[in-house]
Amino acid sequence: MKKFLSTLLILNFLTFSQVFAEPAIKGNLETLESLLSKVLSAHESIKIARLRIDEAKENYFSASAKQFLSPELEAYFGFSREAGSISGAVSGINLTQTLFEGGKAGLLKAKAKNLIKEEELFSQEGKVRLSYEVKEIYFLYLYYSERERIEKEALGSIETAKKYTEELYKSVGFNFNADDVA
Repeated sequence: MKKFLSTLLILNFLTFSQVFAEPAIKGNLETLESLLSKVLSAHESIKIARLRIDEAKENYFSASAKQFLSPELEAYFGFSREAGSISGAVSGINLTQTLFEGGKAGLLKAKAKNLIKEEELFSQEGKVRLSYEVKEIYFLYLYYSERERIEKEALGSIETAKKYTEELYKSVGFNFNADDVA
């Protein structure tokens, strides 16, 4: 189970890294909203959830249809080689409806309706999880980018202070090298 979860996390990371990599390399990070819309429209689990919802809706319509009249058309056609003609006759249209099945059709319809709600909730849960993961990665990227910028700025300040200190000591006649102190 742990191996499966770690594989799933790696796959999710790879998916998100593909979304983040190109804009980050170009230096123009996309907005969080655009990344969320890209991931939510392109992620496989969301596509699968949409298909499952569509399947559940089809089952619902199929179950609903069993409660209504169902037309049946009976037609007979014949072909005679000698005369070279086709003769046909429509004998009629029959409408049938099951009067009593012990509530089977109603229960199937209710079950299908509940399945639609269940699949929609699973889809929403998947969207929330993906959104959370995208936001987490996005904010981690922003955090580390800002941290790197601050560290570079701090290093620049330290280098400036080091040069100033060395020049100050040289101006008073001391030969001081700040690298030797550290």
